[in-house]
Amino acid sequence: MKSKSIVIVVAAILAVSAAAIIINYGLSGDENDAETTKFLIQDDKGVYFWIEGEGDDGFTALDDACKKFDVPLSSSDSSYGKSIDSVFGLQMIGAGDIWTYWAQYSFIDGEWKVNEVSIEKVKTSEVEAIALVYSSTGAAPAATPDDAKVWDHSTKGTVFTIESSSGLYFKVNGTGGKVIDAFINATAAYNIPFLPTGGSNPTGIDSIFGLETTMVEPISDENPYGVYHWWIQKVRTADGTGWESASALMSQLNSSDTPEMKLVYGTEAF
Repeated sequence: MKSKSIVIVVAAILAVSAAAIIINYGLSGDENDAETTKFLIQDDKGVYFWIEGEGDDGFTALDDACKKFDVPLSSSDSSYGKSIDSVFGLQMIGAGDIWTYWAQYSFIDGEWKVNEVSIEKVKTSEVEAIALVYSSTGAAPAATPDDAKVWDHSTKGTVFTIESSSGLYFKVNGTGGKVIDAFINATAAYNIPFLPTGGSNPTGIDSIFGLETTMVEPISDENPYGVYHWWIQKVRTADGTGWESASALMSQLNSSDTPEMKLVYGTEAF
């Protein structure tokens, strides 16, 4: 009788163990089934950044990535397939024979290739990355997956929001004693083309993505200094709900006192 009880107990233990193995195997499989795909988002000013999302097809992965990185995305269905209607509110626009739209590329066999199918028909397992480029000239993606650095949502140091004049924006973070040091750290970490002012003693921004201070309207009675596109530097208002222009150079602001900074390429009086 005693041996029979032992047999029953052992059998029960083995059954529970087998069930646990099956459950764990199932969970492990679910976690690893979805492909993680990197996306390059690039506007017509040459400003770009990387995000990543999960999904077996291009659209599912893109939609997931946009949700994770707060990228405004609008799409629709057509007889052709999924259509990217807008990203950051940038829609397809036309003037005569010139059209600006979100061209789509896949990185295959070491090069970017124009997608010949709609994005939901792209199998993410067959591509290294996907690019969306807003352009009227057929501009190629400005970076390759070898350059891809995706922000990990870290808030260590200073978090920078970089905003193009097109309305495209993204975030990165960097560390350093002064805000300029933190920005130099961020641009190096995330492969962002950047040139500082001040030479060996950087004080601010000369250019980001090759965009530098440029006069867009000449000197006039209304604008005695002219109107310029430049990298406007903004910090949080005292109540933390809005933004205001920084009152000091990036080299004068402590990173520890500046958890956030927005860099906007636009026009504002000096």
